[in-house]
Parts: sequence; C-alpha cells; structure tokens
Amino acid sequence: TYLTSPAKRASDTCSIFMKSLGAETKNLLEDRFLYRYHLPEDLFQYLAELELESQSVAVFGHNPMMSQTAGYLCSEILSGFPKCGVFVIDFEVSLWADAKPSNARFVHYENPKEYK
Repeated sequence: TYLTSPAKRASDTCSIFMKSLGAETKNLLEDRFLYRYHLPEDLFQYLAELELESQSVAVFGHNPMMSQTAGYLCSEILSGFPKCGVFVIDFEVSLWADAKPSNARFVHYENPKEYK
C-alpha cells in the first residue's frame, strides 16, 4: 500500500516510486491527513483505523512530521530528515494497530544528498 499526501511533491515522489517498483494504482491511497498530522502517534492511529491488509506500507509525507516520526521510531535516524529521504522500518506485528516504537526495527535509511 502506498499512502501519499495530495501535495504535488509528495504525490509526484510517490508516483516515481510506484512506477519504478511496478506497483498498481489500486494500491494507492491519497489523503490530506498526511499533510496535516501533528504527532507521530497520530500516524499509528491513522494506520490502525485504515485496517490495511497489506504487509507493507510506504508513506509519502512532509517534514517536520516525517523527521519526527522517523526519530520517534528509532534512534538510528538523526534529526533533520531530508526532503526525499527514505527510511525503512520493520514491525514484528500481525496487525498495523499493534505497530509501535517498542516493536519497530530499523532496516534502512537513504539520504538523497549522498547521490549528488
């Protein structure tokens, strides 16, 4: 599942990822929530309410919330998460409603500045 803010940069970035990964548009959800949530905990509540059946979710949002969410989930992510930064977290859960920092495992981080 791909979740994106309707803002142009987030939506365009999501489209680029989906195209390069061969994802189907039926797996796309665009929601203004991702443009305006205020606390990392809000994102978890949102995911729980969606009742997603997908085991993988890609979220395309905005700073400062993406940076705060990354830092909330794992200390390996430094503050100042850059535009177009990518972080991958694995949760050892069956339901998204059970996802929380205590069962989050850092997998990968990409900083686009490394590719300049």
